[in-house]
Amino acid sequence: MAGLIFSQCSINNMAKDLDMNQHPQKNSLIRWIAAADRLLERILGAIMAAILLLLAIMVFVTVVLRYGFSYSIFGMHESLPIFFAHATAIGAALAIAQRGHISVPALFDILPASMARYLDVLVFFLLGLINVAIFWQSIVWLEKTGFFMMHSIRVPQIVAKISIPIATGLSVLFCIIRIVLVLFGDEKPSWFTAKG
Repeated sequence: MAGLIFSQCSINNMAKDLDMNQHPQKNSLIRWIAAADRLLERILGAIMAAILLLLAIMVFVTVVLRYGFSYSIFGMHESLPIFFAHATAIGAALAIAQRGHISVPALFDILPASMARYLDVLVFFLLGLINVAIFWQSIVWLEKTGFFMMHSIRVPQIVAKISIPIATGLSVLFCIIRIVLVLFGDEKPSWFTAKG
C-alpha cells in the first residue's frame, strides 16, 4: 500500500515537472510577477506606515504646541490632510492587492470551481475599470485645478490632489496583477480554498 502511494506521489510529481518543463517561460514569468507583486506590496506598506507614523508625530506635536504653549508651526496643521490623503491612497491600492475589497463569497460558493475563477477575474476587471475611469477623470481635474496655490502653505494643490491618480493607478496595476495570477497562476481568495 505504501509503495502504491509513493508511486502515485512520484507520478504526480513527474506530471507537475513535465507541465512546468513544457511552459518554463510562462512559469518563470508568473513567478517573477508574483515576486514583484509581493515586493511592491512590502514597499507600499512601508511607505504607508512611515506616512502614518509621521502623521501621528505631527498631530502630537501640533496638539502639544497649540494647547500647551499656545503656539503653532506655520503650515503643520494644514499639511495633515495632505499626508492623510496619500496614506489613504496607498491603503486603497493595498486593499485591492490583499483582496480586502468588497466581495460576495456566496456567489463563489454557488458556482463550480472552473467558473468561480472567471468570476474572480470579472470582479478584478470591474474594479480595474472603475479605477481607470476615476484615474482618467482625476487627470483631467488635475490639469484644471492642480496648479492653483493653497494659500495657507503656499504649495500647488496638485501636491494633495495627486493622491487620487496615485491610488487609482496603483489599484489598476494590482487588478491587472491579480487577473494574471488568477488566470495563469494558482492564486485564489483565502476563503475559496474549500472548493480547491
